[in-house]
Amino acid sequence: MASSFHFPYIPSIYSYLLLAIMMVVSYGVGSFMFGLSGDVIVFGPAFLGKGAKVYILPESVAWQRLFLSYFFAGYSLISLTAMFMMFSAIFKKPAIATVLPLGIYYTSYILDALPFMDSLHRFLPTRYLMIWKYVMAENIRWSDISHDGMFLFAYTAAYLIIGGIVFSSSDL
Repeated sequence: MASSFHFPYIPSIYSYLLLAIMMVVSYGVGSFMFGLSGDVIVFGPAFLGKGAKVYILPESVAWQRLFLSYFFAGYSLISLTAMFMMFSAIFKKPAIATVLPLGIYYTSYILDALPFMDSLHRFLPTRYLMIWKYVMAENIRWSDISHDGMFLFAYTAAYLIIGGIVFSSSDL
């Protein structure tokens, strides 16, 4: 009896690989346009909220912040990958398993932007996906990272548990 080894983390590795390629390409384009090194101008209000300001991130911490932001973006991608895997286990048709989580993803972003839906905002899965932005603040907001990271972990665990239960109980 031959046993086959199935590595369940392939989608996450693939997501991190694509993220690493995006980091290399963005650095290559940025260094072509602006030079190999230097300070980074961060437009705080664009993604840190209205109270944030525009500031200059010194070159001495720019690399550290860049790698941290890509690491936390990868952490967010794991949650998205888990959501897609859950829907793949629930629905056997690939079109439904792709379109439905995309619809939930975009609808969640739209609902998060609507001020009259404030009561729903804390339950939306996309609310916690942008944890990478906190390392680009003037001072790293570790409390926000841990808060959003715990919610993201809970969503990821729920997706994997539901997907695992459905997959183990389905007929193949």
